[in-house]
Amino acid sequence: MRSLDESIERVVAILSAEPLALPELLQFQGRLQEGAEFPVDLVSLDGAPIVFAHEIIEGGRCVYARTPDDETEVVTRTHMRWWDWLPFRERQWEASGERLEDRLGPST
Repeated sequence: MRSLDESIERVVAILSAEPLALPELLQFQGRLQEGAEFPVDLVSLDGAPIVFAHEIIEGGRCVYARTPDDETEVVTRTHMRWWDWLPFRERQWEASGERLEDRLGPST
């Protein structure tokens, strides 16, 4: 399985004042692609899953924000969602391991 970096040249994440509908997002991606010299995958952070938003914030960089406060708000909100959700994620991993062990038997 290829990683995101191998399969897509650039991922551009946006957060708009009002969430974009799919046709608007696709139209915006088309205009963005016309001006780019490489493949672009445009994704919306509006309602993005916690893990995905966290990966974008941690592994990406902001290329434009209306104000520094806007960028800080997005980063802070994403980190808060991540840290609030992390204990549930860890418990899910534990439960998955327990279910797998029940099915396959204890590892030796």
